[in-house]
Amino acid sequence: MRRIQLRGLITGDLAGTSFRSMVRRQAEKLQLVGWVLQHEDGQIEVVANGEERNVRMLFSWCERGPLAGMVTAVETSPQPREAFFGFSVRQPPPSRDSPPASPED
Repeated sequence: MRRIQLRGLITGDLAGTSFRSMVRRQAEKLQLVGWVLQHEDGQIEVVANGEERNVRMLFSWCERGPLAGMVTAVETSPQPREAFFGFSVRQPPPSRDSPPASPED
């Protein structure tokens, strides 16, 4: 089977649905590696690497979304394959508008 990596951006009303955790569980069932991240604007970014059929199944699942939310768009693009260990939920980088952390006394 051919292995691929896709990056997807998912938009919709997904707040409070545990969507990132569900994506991770679905990816693990499909034996994919990569990560999922929620941006400050609510958009979800997914990078999935594995057998082509399984990667496409993950994004098909993402299009349906959780019962408690509504996905309005899923845009995917191919990427060069990277080496990942497992599938993780990433935390967003700190906002540029956030005040700098104060040094410890």
